Amino acid sequence: MENLEQVWININKEFIKTEGSGAYKKDKRGGAFLHLSSRMIEVPSSKINLCLEEIGYSDKKILHLIRTYIDPQLFKEWVYKISQTLLKFGVIESDYFLNTGYKSKHGHGPCLIGMGFKTVPLNRLTIYFRSLEFPQKSLADFLLISAICRYLEGKFGDKVEILLFISDLWMKATIARFYLIYKYPEDIEYSDEVFNKDVQKGWNSYILGDKEPSFSKYKSQVKFFNAKRAGLVKPVSGVDRFYETLVKEVK
Repeated sequence: MENLEQVWININKEFIKTEGSGAYKKDKRGGAFLHLSSRMIEVPSSKINLCLEEIGYSDKKILHLIRTYIDPQLFKEWVYKISQTLLKFGVIESDYFLNTGYKSKHGHGPCLIGMGFKTVPLNRLTIYFRSLEFPQKSLADFLLISAICRYLEGKFGDKVEILLFISDLWMKATIARFYLIYKYPEDIEYSDEVFNKDVQKGWNSYILGDKEPSFSKYKSQVKFFNAKRAGLVKPVSGVDRFYETLVKEVK
C-alpha cells in the first residue's frame, strides 16, 4: 500500500467484504464485532489527506491523543539519542525504541505499544499496535503517526517510511456507522449478516429514522450525519494540525 491513507481505505473495504470473521455479541449494549487477522504492513509514504472531522471527531482529539501516547521528555530523549548516534556512526542499524501509552488506563494495556526508528536499509519508523479499531480511532492514530514522521523528517532530512505491526484489527457495529456517514450518500452493506444487521438497525432507526438516541455516541452520530448531509462538515484537523500540536508539546 503506497501510503497511510490507502492503508486506512483498504482495511475499511476489507471489513465490508469479510464474512464469518468472529461477529459476535459482546458488550452490554449487544453490539456486534468484526476482527481481522494480525498484519505486518510496509508503507512507503506517511501521506494522509484525511481529517478528524470526516470521521466524526473534533480537533480536541489531537491533544488528547498526543498526551496519551507521547511523553515529551521521553520523546525528546529518544530523538536526541537518534541524532547523537547518527552524528557518531552515520547510521542506526537496530531500532531505538520508544514506549508509548504510559497514561493508558485500558485493562489490556495501551493500543499503541511503542515505536522504533532506524536508518538501515532506509529511514524507517516501526509502529507496534496491540489493538487498532476501525474506522474512527485508526484514522486518528494514523494522523499522529504521519505527524511523527514529518517531525523526524524535519530533524534528519530524508523521507521516513513506515512498518506497521498490528496484532488485532477490529470494528464494532456501533462505530461502523461513522464510516457509513463518511461514505454517505453511498450505500454500504457489510457482508457478514450478523454484523450488518446490527449496523443497519441503528442506521435506519435513529440516523435515517426519527427514533431519539439515548447514548451519547449515538447522539454524536446523528449530529455528524445532519452536518454531513447539510454540507457543514469542515475537514480542518489533519496532519498539519497534529504536527503543529506535537511540536508545541515536545519543544
